[in-house]
Amino acid sequence: MSSFLRHIIHFFFLRVSFLKFILPFGLWLILFYPIVLGRITIVGDTCSFYATVKFFTDNLAQGVFALWTPFLFWGFPTLAEFQYFGPFNPMWLLILIFQKIGISFYFAFLWTYLGYFFIGQIGFYYLAKAILKDNLVAYIAFLVSLFSFTSMIIFNSPNSVFIGVPMAWFFYFLVRFWQSFEKRFFVGLVFTMMIIVGCYLPFYWWTVFFLVCFLYCVFYREKLASNARAIRLFLKHRWRLVIVCCLALGLAAAVSLKGYSIMRAGDVLALDRKIAGDDVYQGGINVAYEKIAALCVTAQTTFRQMFFRLDDLSVCFGPRYLSIFVFCVLALGSWVCITRKSFILFLLTTVLFFVALGDQTPLCKSFFYYFPFFKMIHGVGSFYGIIGPLLILFMAMQLKFILKQKMDMPRYRGLAVVFFVHLGIWLLLRRQPMIATTHVAILLSALFFSLVVLGKLSYKPIWFLLLIAGVVVQPVEVFWKLHEALEHMDVNKDRIIQNCSYPSTSPMFSFTRPELVEDFDVYDAHRAYIQMKDASGFPLTAAGYPPKWSYDLKKHFPLHTVSQYTKYKFHLYDHIRFVSDDSFYFQQASKFPSLTNLAFISAESNNSEEGLRKLSLSSDTSLKRDLTAAITGPSEQFDILSFSVNTIKIRTHFLQHKFLVYTDSFQPGWRASVNGKAVALYRANLAFKGIFLPAGENVVIFDYKPFGGQAFYFFILSMHVGFLCYLIFLLVHRNKETAP
Repeated sequence: MSSFLRHIIHFFFLRVSFLKFILPFGLWLILFYPIVLGRITIVGDTCSFYATVKFFTDNLAQGVFALWTPFLFWGFPTLAEFQYFGPFNPMWLLILIFQKIGISFYFAFLWTYLGYFFIGQIGFYYLAKAILKDNLVAYIAFLVSLFSFTSMIIFNSPNSVFIGVPMAWFFYFLVRFWQSFEKRFFVGLVFTMMIIVGCYLPFYWWTVFFLVCFLYCVFYREKLASNARAIRLFLKHRWRLVIVCCLALGLAAAVSLKGYSIMRAGDVLALDRKIAGDDVYQGGINVAYEKIAALCVTAQTTFRQMFFRLDDLSVCFGPRYLSIFVFCVLALGSWVCITRKSFILFLLTTVLFFVALGDQTPLCKSFFYYFPFFKMIHGVGSFYGIIGPLLILFMAMQLKFILKQKMDMPRYRGLAVVFFVHLGIWLLLRRQPMIATTHVAILLSALFFSLVVLGKLSYKPIWFLLLIAGVVVQPVEVFWKLHEALEHMDVNKDRIIQNCSYPSTSPMFSFTRPELVEDFDVYDAHRAYIQMKDASGFPLTAAGYPPKWSYDLKKHFPLHTVSQYTKYKFHLYDHIRFVSDDSFYFQQASKFPSLTNLAFISAESNNSEEGLRKLSLSSDTSLKRDLTAAITGPSEQFDILSFSVNTIKIRTHFLQHKFLVYTDSFQPGWRASVNGKAVALYRANLAFKGIFLPAGENVVIFDYKPFGGQAFYFFILSMHVGFLCYLIFLLVHRNKETAP
């Protein structure tokens, strides 16, 4: 090969950072072209995530931070559900930018989602580079990660993306800050923590962070004193920055805790966290141990699935696949020295793996009972999205020392080790038919490591290409084989197609709701709630947290009775009666909610309002009218002036005092005003909102204002955007700082 050609290859593959990422990403996009081009749609939890993000961004485009959705469960708060993807993550704002330039929402979402995944893979590369201090080996780790099972499941299960992307960057900034104590890495550390605390179940991150801190203190005890001095000096010189970052992180954490607190207080119910053997759903966010253990990494991910059935995989439920090259390196790594750093990676991977096995080991139960935050883990199986990258990092560490030490033995003995290791792997896998590239990958690996032992790697571009081929050749065939599975997927296709076809429009108000189907469970946490959907353009979803009282209403009363009553969103009453115990409703399930002209108000509400005494009806007083007056549409007496998901503004004009019930779920955080003056809001007819309505013309506003309302949440979103811009500025300018 000519010197000129060698320099060209060397330049493009080793010096141009842009190409070293763009080429593998381009290959990845080609391998998944049916989904990338929209021929095949996303499925499963990713589809549910799509619907939630669409609802959020559609409202954001209208200048509304959606804190409430009135279209499902007779209304429920979105704070807990939005934590599934992290609504303050500036990345999702790209969807709005894509839409502005004419790209459909589906592709705007899909490309943003894939971009976020790629950003996570780049973060993993920089993390590997910071730990390994070897660009080449870090790049190999990046390729292994990109072409592994993490890519195969993102179109069905986004958990690995939500958990893995911010975690990779967090630990990168943590490692770099620990190495240099520079301002830019500290800001990056705080920003990624802000994303993590507001994202899907940060308790996975907390578990890993706790273990990392523990292992560091055990194995690097001699460095703790010097680290403490360096931190004190950093705080001394950067105290203003530290205060600002701590305040920002505290605000982000407070908003996140608000989402969890409404579940902990029992105001809403997490339906997918059911106590085993019981029909009662927990009011809090702690999960029963049986639920956590059931969602574990089980023996169903078999040896056979990981190595043999690679030509018949499902994008939804694929095995925990890693390139065969990883196992070749791990086998050869047993012949080289293990360092303190690699041993920590090995211990961390092993501990998390045994935790993820659930009941099959005692570690999961120990974590559950001794670490309170672990009770909020949804399922230990999601740890596999962390275990995989850790195993790749350990493999990369071993690869680094193989390249450095060249097996640290005589050449003939090293060649024998390389030969018998690869022959053993091939014989082990030969028990069943393998895909063709498995043979090729084993052969390329054996050839590469033979050249390592012989010291015949003088032409770096050539052996670099040989190494990349050994890593990527098998995953390329595996991913390509997924096409047939993608083409024949049949997972809720109707729901997926409807979700993808909904246009992005402003939410419209309707005075009525569709009737519920008798055999349809509106609170099944994993079905499309189309029967509860009453808004044009509102996408179907498979997640949500119904308010406690709305759930009680549906659970204790016949569906046709509930449907008949909630068909109309507003009811007017001439009389009210206070009820001291919700069991009053349950005792008369056959006739409540009745359509008589009497509203029931929870006695826990403030009953001191003077107007209520005019409507209060004693238990021995007969009703003046038999039926309630349901509002069936706009009129001179009742009209909707404005509507958004958080607020509804109404004009009324009645000659007499009334009690108005809005059949939208009652929830702490709602406020009501009449003619600009705050009035008491009551929990009426078990589950809904009610107010006293004076005679005459009134302007009534119902407004959902948790934590001060949407202005505060827009401020938190702006704060995240500002931190990201500042971080980018620091990283681009790369100001030279010296450690204090």
